[in-house]
Amino acid sequence: MSNVTWSQVHAFRLQRHFLGQPALTEDLLDIVSGTCGMQAQVMSAAQLALRARIHGLTAPEIERALWQDRTLVKVWCMRGTLHVLPAHELPLYVAALKPYRLKQEQRWMARYGVDAAAIETMADAIFTALSAYPLTRREISQAILPRLRKSAPQIQELLEHGWGGLGKYVCLQGKLCLGPNQGQEATFVRRDQWLPDWEDVHGEKAENWLLQRYLQAYGPATVQDFAAWAGIAIRDASRIWDRLQDKMCTVHIGGSQAAILERDLRILREAALAAGNVRLLPHFDVYLLGHRSKSHLIDDASYKRVYRAAGWISPVVLINGRIAGVWSHRKRGKRLQVSIEPFSPLSQSQRAAIEERAADIAEFFESSLELACTGTAARYPAN
Repeated sequence: MSNVTWSQVHAFRLQRHFLGQPALTEDLLDIVSGTCGMQAQVMSAAQLALRARIHGLTAPEIERALWQDRTLVKVWCMRGTLHVLPAHELPLYVAALKPYRLKQEQRWMARYGVDAAAIETMADAIFTALSAYPLTRREISQAILPRLRKSAPQIQELLEHGWGGLGKYVCLQGKLCLGPNQGQEATFVRRDQWLPDWEDVHGEKAENWLLQRYLQAYGPATVQDFAAWAGIAIRDASRIWDRLQDKMCTVHIGGSQAAILERDLRILREAALAAGNVRLLPHFDVYLLGHRSKSHLIDDASYKRVYRAAGWISPVVLINGRIAGVWSHRKRGKRLQVSIEPFSPLSQSQRAAIEERAADIAEFFESSLELACTGTAARYPAN
């Protein structure tokens, strides 16, 4: 067993999450792939997560990849949450997670009195309704409600539920994707029309692939970490984990043990933190969501300031791989007000790095920056 330090682990994960040296715009697809997708129930947060990794990336470039080039796709995936994923990897994610996620969604809808047969009938109706063009939840509801009202009176609530409802279920089947918004409303599109180049993948092959990709980005980790990240039961995660034991090795970190891919062990041993690695990560950044325990990221005293009720994850100040504070932003006309709340005093160099990161966020919003940190304020003109 190899002994490694938390400093080495942080350096390894920062590297795998592209939070060391800034990447280039042409690396967008590689970054989304290498991080196992960007959580995207708040799309502006997903955009800021990508901007934190790619200096100069703009919102139109992300939207073009999603809605025009279709190299990226927005779907429900790990933990039943919306993610932006590489379109060419979607068959693997669907095959790996579909059997587990669909069962969980069926149990959720059973609370509404809808059994598995009714769910499949409604899913087929949604798929048929989307044969011509993208539709919002309300438009889908209006299209299929007359047909299903008698057999499934709860259909409207299930279709228009804020957590995804039936649209989410059909998406997890691999049959739907999210389409471009109509105003403030999301739309659904048929996957076979939106991404026609599709090849089904065997479930076991996809599960093995998913675990390896997870360990590449989030290792060292435990089977409990993998289960929490994927949103599947421990018994299912353990079955996948056991199949890949010959590709893993165990490392000792302080008083705990975790696994890493054997091919990554040398990279982990050689990983070193760059001086003053400072990042401002947005809501739900995936760097914060890869492990069941968060003790490697944050002290217990500050935990609830980041990992809040109802699954809400605050934007954080990340210094050398650990959470050192929270931040928020508000756009006021051509000004972007950014407030920093550090958990402990910051050095002058750390403050300077935070100012630089905040200025980059203001540039993303094409705004001038008004920065406040523990009672001080500074203003920066828009570029």
